[in-house]
Amino acid sequence: MLAETFEERLQWIDPNHYERSSQFVTVRETAKEGEAEIVFRVANDTLRINLSEDNRLNYLKQKKVADAVIFEFISEHAVRIHIIECKSTVKRNEWEHIKEQFTGAVINAVAMLGVLGFQEQDIQETLFYTAYRKEKLSIDNNPNPGQLKHPVGKSSRPSAYEATHEWMNGRISILSLAHARHYKIPLDEKGKPVQPVAI
Repeated sequence: MLAETFEERLQWIDPNHYERSSQFVTVRETAKEGEAEIVFRVANDTLRINLSEDNRLNYLKQKKVADAVIFEFISEHAVRIHIIECKSTVKRNEWEHIKEQFTGAVINAVAMLGVLGFQEQDIQETLFYTAYRKEKLSIDNNPNPGQLKHPVGKSSRPSAYEATHEWMNGRISILSLAHARHYKIPLDEKGKPVQPVAI
């Protein structure tokens, strides 16, 4: 195992691709379909990694990634991962895409933590966030509530029921992370959270 410290390892990463903070972390999405600016209040030291389909680990098969990954350092050997995706409107097909982006972000995050000297057992928890202006997954906002019946039989594609269930219950499964916590962040018309957010 390499003996370099965290600070020495951090020098291996291009400083244009991360931001450190112990008070506030800002996540910006400039693409039209998810334009947003979210300022998180943080309680511990953090490192925000900007991800995009151009700015990710290119040798990984999964090309889709979420907009940002935040590493929250709880102690010298304990880290919590926060993964954020910004969308204009969340509906069933979009939810499947978001989950693919979460998957890519998890893989990139674990790889990056390895570079920084952390092992998988150092990851205390992985939390997911979707920031959005509109959503059509909840029962009240679904344009076709008849699709929300529990499906009969097996299908490789998640049903509207499963997508709505995950969205409403705030628990999702990504890779082997079963029932991970998922937080919804409603945005106003300018792409800013309607309420203050913290991690």
